[in-house]
Amino acid sequence: MSSAGTPSERAYAEGGLDLTGLRTLVTGATGFIGGHLAKGLVDAGATVVGLVRDRSRAASLERAGATVVEGELTDHDSLRAAMEGCDLVFHLAATVNVNKPWSYYREVNVAGTEALAEAALDVGVQRFVYVSSVSVYGMGAGPGIDENSPHLKSRDAYADTKLEAETVIRRMVAERGLPAVIAQPSQAYGPRDQNWTMTPIRLIRAGKLSLVDHGAGVIQPIYIDDLVEALVATARFGTVGSSYILCGKEVVTLRDYVARLSTMLDKPQPSSVPYWAAFSVAAVNELAAQILGYEPTLSRRAVRSQVLKTTFVGDKASSELGFNPSINMDEGMDRIATWLQEETS
Repeated sequence: MSSAGTPSERAYAEGGLDLTGLRTLVTGATGFIGGHLAKGLVDAGATVVGLVRDRSRAASLERAGATVVEGELTDHDSLRAAMEGCDLVFHLAATVNVNKPWSYYREVNVAGTEALAEAALDVGVQRFVYVSSVSVYGMGAGPGIDENSPHLKSRDAYADTKLEAETVIRRMVAERGLPAVIAQPSQAYGPRDQNWTMTPIRLIRAGKLSLVDHGAGVIQPIYIDDLVEALVATARFGTVGSSYILCGKEVVTLRDYVARLSTMLDKPQPSSVPYWAAFSVAAVNELAAQILGYEPTLSRRAVRSQVLKTTFVGDKASSELGFNPSINMDEGMDRIATWLQEETS
């Protein structure tokens, strides 16, 4: 076989990285994406080790055939122990809690990522997939974002520490030879997802969901099964040092997205509130939560995310990874509806 072409083209032509038998560490394995990914990797023949903070939440992982180990990104010794003997890493764990100081975000999302990458270098993994976010392009990014678009700060602890962690990974690739690839998913949705699926469903059922500025903001969601396929393709075919936006094909307004959920639940469409009012309520909500020590029910991050008009281009993932999402919004919503019926039957 000819050796011509880019590394990713050669990998694609040669079948990519074979996952069969690879000891694969998945951090954040009890999360929505991490849990689905771990099970998908088991099905692909990998030997999966799930790093979890709370073993009591990992029963489904063990039933799926994964080995579960306890550890935290703030406990670097636990990361080194979990990494022992691993060939492949998918790093998804991160803090998204609003009611935490920036220093905690940096300790978990940045220093924890660097410590995990150091451990990966020590054991000589074949591939390190850092699962970042499209938020690294900035909460004010415009339409048509691709991997060549500028990375911008958002003045948001989660988004900006994800960006800082990407910088750490890129530096370690260039200076230390870390065999890392960066995945940047858009909004993941599907059964059991808390962010874009179950939370709005609960609020719609309770009649408590309001849209900001009539839901004119847009999202470009990716169904969880497509995202798992894309993440596996990133490990198998991705070029070391590259990043890949993993997004759905359809851009929808929040008004349309929520309308689909409302129709599914046979509930009226949500009302609308002005941005300034929602932002003010969220600020007060965050302050009260900080004083009383609980996670706020509405955050300024959530309000800001409702008015974004950012769209993404997934051409690089298509051409280099061979990934093209197959589940459109209609089918995704049908799958959620079927799952809800099964859960209540």
